[in-house]
Formats: sequence, C-alpha cells, structure tokens
Amino acid sequence: MNENPDPEELPEISPEDITVAIFCARPYEFAAVRFTLDEEFRCRTNSAGPKYIYSYGRIWEHKIVIAQPVDIGLVGAALCAAAVCYGFPKVRFALLVGIGAGIPGVSNNDIRLGDVVVSFPQDGHPGVIQYDIGRYEEDDFIPIGSLDKPPSILLSAVQSVTIDAMMERDPLPENLNKITAKPGYARPATRDILFYPGYSHIGNDNDCAGCDEAEGGVSRAPRDSLTPVVHTGLILSGSSVIQNPADRDHLRRGWKNAICFDTEAAGIVDEIPCLVIRGISSYADTHKQYGWRHYAAAAAAAYTKAILCKIYGPRLEETTNMREVIVQLKRKTDQMSNDLKALKLSNDNWKFSEANKEILQWLSPVDHLARRKNILRGRNEGAGDWLVETVAFQAWLEGKEKNLFCSGASGYHNAMIASIAADYLSTLMVSHGDVVSRNGKAGTAVASLYCTYEEQERQTSINLLTSLLAQLILIGHQMPKSTQDLYNRCENSTTGLKTQLLQADIRSELEYSLQGVSRVFIIINGLGECKADVCDEVLKELYSLQETFDLKLMVTFRPEFTPKLPEGVTTLNL
Repeated sequence: MNENPDPEELPEISPEDITVAIFCARPYEFAAVRFTLDEEFRCRTNSAGPKYIYSYGRIWEHKIVIAQPVDIGLVGAALCAAAVCYGFPKVRFALLVGIGAGIPGVSNNDIRLGDVVVSFPQDGHPGVIQYDIGRYEEDDFIPIGSLDKPPSILLSAVQSVTIDAMMERDPLPENLNKITAKPGYARPATRDILFYPGYSHIGNDNDCAGCDEAEGGVSRAPRDSLTPVVHTGLILSGSSVIQNPADRDHLRRGWKNAICFDTEAAGIVDEIPCLVIRGISSYADTHKQYGWRHYAAAAAAAYTKAILCKIYGPRLEETTNMREVIVQLKRKTDQMSNDLKALKLSNDNWKFSEANKEILQWLSPVDHLARRKNILRGRNEGAGDWLVETVAFQAWLEGKEKNLFCSGASGYHNAMIASIAADYLSTLMVSHGDVVSRNGKAGTAVASLYCTYEEQERQTSINLLTSLLAQLILIGHQMPKSTQDLYNRCENSTTGLKTQLLQADIRSELEYSLQGVSRVFIIINGLGECKADVCDEVLKELYSLQETFDLKLMVTFRPEFTPKLPEGVTTLNL
C-alpha cells in the first residue's frame, strides 16, 4: 500500500460497499488501524461532518470505514455510532479499537502493559457493563447498565484466533511488527511495573522515573516473549477515566471477570453489534504510563486485523446489516409489548369486585409482588443463576427438605436472590403447567414477603401472615366467604383494625386457601429485620402448617439479624 497516497487518486467506493465499521476515539488509535489496511479508498457520504473523521480501506476481503468522534466519551461515541449506522447501510458489525486501563490480578489474568483485552461474554455477563448506570441501595451502588453481547460471527473469530495462537500460528506478532515499524509505535524501553495499590505515583512526570520499584513494585515473573497476551472477559465502561486503585477495586466489585476499564465502549455497544478490543496502556492507578499508549493502540489494531482475517466475505454477507438489526429489535420489542398486553388482558378476565379489592388491600397494604418486580428490574442478565444450581436449593426444591435459610451480608443482594428464586419458581411452574386454574384444578403456588428494618412497626405477625393470605387468595381466583366475614366483623368493630383478628382466625383462613393448592413455596426476604417476637411467631405458624400441607419455606437474612433456626435446617451462604 502506498504510504502517502493522493486522495484524489484513490479508488472510489460507495457507502453501500462498506460492511465493517471500526471506531477509534484518539488520533493515534485511528492511525494504528490505518497502518493495517491492505488498500485505501475514498468514499462520498452524507454522514460525514465536522463531528466525525472517516477513513476508508480494505482489510482482506472486507471494505471498512474507520470512524473517530471529535468528542471522546460515551455520548460522542454513541452519536458517531448512530451516524455510521445510517450513513453506511450495509455495515454488518463494528469493532471498537484503542487503549484501555487494565485491571491486574483479576480471575488469574496476568495482565500487563501492551496486552490486548477483548470483550467476551462469560458467566452471564455480555462482555461490556456500563458501571456508572445504576442506583444506590443501602449505602452501596448497584450497576444495572448491562449491554448486548457481541455478534456470534465475531465471537467465533475470537476463538479461531485463540486456537491459532495455541498452534503457534498466531498472526498477531507479524501484524504488530508492521505497525511498530512506524515512528512512535515501537514498544517502549521503559519497564512495565505494577505497583501495589498503596504506593502512589511520585512526581509530575508522565512516567514512573521517580517511583521506587524496590519499595512499591509487585514481584512478577518475567515472560518468555514480548508478544502481547490476549485476554477475554468483561470490560467496564463509563464516563470517567479511572486513575486510582481504590476506585478501580471499588468499581469492579462483584465482577470477577472484569479485566479492563474504558470510556467509549458502552456508547458504541448500546447502538450497534460490536466487539471491543483494547490495548492495555495503564493499570487504572495513579502511575502515568503515557509512553505505552501508542504501542497499546498498535497491539489492539494488530489483533483487529487478525479477527477480520478470520471472517470470510460470503459468510459476512449472510449476516444482518445494522439497520435491519435495529428494525428487528423494534419488531421484537413491539411483539413483546403486544404479548404482555394480551397476557394482562387474559389475567384481567377474572376480576375481583371493588368490595373484594378493598378486602385484599386490607389484608395486605404492602404490595409484595410489586416489590419483587421492582427488584428484578435491576437484575443483570444471568446474575444469580448460580443459586438454582446449588445442591442446597435443588434439595429444597425437589427433595424432602422443607426449609432453606440463606445468609448474606448485603440486604440488597439478599432481596435480589429472594426475587430471583421466586421468579424462577413461578416461571418453572408455568412451564410445567403446574398452576392453580380458575376451574378449581390444584397447582403450585409461589408467595413472597419483603421485610425491612425501617418498617418494623407495621411488620407484625398478623400483617405478614395476612399478606401471605392475600397472595394465596389471588392465586386461588376466589374470595372465600369466611374471609369476607372476617373483614366485615372488623369493619363493624369500634376500631375497624386487623388487631381484632385472632391468630386462630388467620390460621383457619390460611388452611382454607392452602387446600386449593397442591404445593406452596413461600419466600421471605429479611425476616430477621422484623422484631424478634414477630420472627418467632411467623416461623412457628409456618412450621405448624408444614405438618399438614406441602409448604416449602425459604428465608434470606443478614448475619446480624439471624432468626432462630430449627435443628437440621438447610443453610446457604449467599
């Protein structure tokens, strides 16, 4: 390829000829990718403008557009991705190529400067998580910014390149050598030093000349080769540059496969199908490693070419272009919306009278089902799936174990686990047709309670048990006359309060409702947050019902609020 071609002499292609988009945020990343081109083109497109920089070329069988937003960050990346999506209608997928900050020592990954990290779905995560989208729960920030995983054609290419490396056919060194031969892209002569989190950078220089490796450096075995190692896993993307080990370790909590931070991936991945490829230029700490940026960008670009050379043109043509992907996603979303409306209409065919609704509200002022739904909205894909695979849970679900008590330090985490369990059981029973029908056929019921320390005063044993009763009545599709009589009796009393109810009254109503189900799973989150006597009374009543009915009980609690456990009960640490 001509090193300095005259743009007017380059072959011209149409925007419809381009099938791959590569996004770079910084000029030296952009240039590194251009160095990998087998041929350059010129192209006239209406999507070009002052906010974006484009170059066009070919890598193997693929005509590509390299795009750079003028503004670095999630918003600039997202806008650039949208412009490319509509300016180049035949683009099948995108690659986000450039530098990132490595997270050392995670999941046994010996990540070093100049290595390459690739977004790859593992253990339920999609490859990229937006760490600064979430909410605060009990003094903790819960990320909920889960994004789509890369297209399967790219994941297959990643695995193919990995196999080549195992067979000593790795194309990365040759691709990298061509880029590092260019001025400014050679591997730095400075040592790659990882410092302990407590050892801060000394001085204002852009390298660690003033830092003492003997005092603060982590001892790491030397590698046999200088060829970058490729790591696959989770990339954490957000709007901030992470340059502090305390922030680094805090933000990656809970993500054992997190290997890198970046500031653009979420913006691109949220718009179009994308694989993120990052060369490691720092360890997300206070130590400035500016000298590694160009080399890290070169490593990412070299790996990008290796990936594209594993995807055959005809196979790429069989995939869906990004415009069609967006249309299909909208169709699926619309269909899901219609299905949900139909389901709601079906459920609404059976309605309580206004009087019966008042009774349900009286029995359960707190909508525990709504609480469960709200909690599940914050669930990341695959999060908590491990629970249902544990021996303890399966023994409780399928075996003779009647009680499962789960202890976890985080109140939010416990609530999420309880919600996941309830949702799993409900879905499982529906899939098996094991549900209570309106024609009187018995089935399995799932009920749940959510207790909090702040609501202790109204979390009496009466209120908790009547909340369970309300859920069983809803599941059973009918309001028992005896329950109506209880309500009328209390309403006609001088106080009109549920305090007029006797434990025997509630027991009788629960027994009546339980006769209409073949089995019931009751899940109580945070029972230990209630007053001690309330815990004892609720558990005593449920244990007593277990003697007559097939009632299985799951309780989550924090260690400092441990309820009294019966002997031989199954426990699980969350």
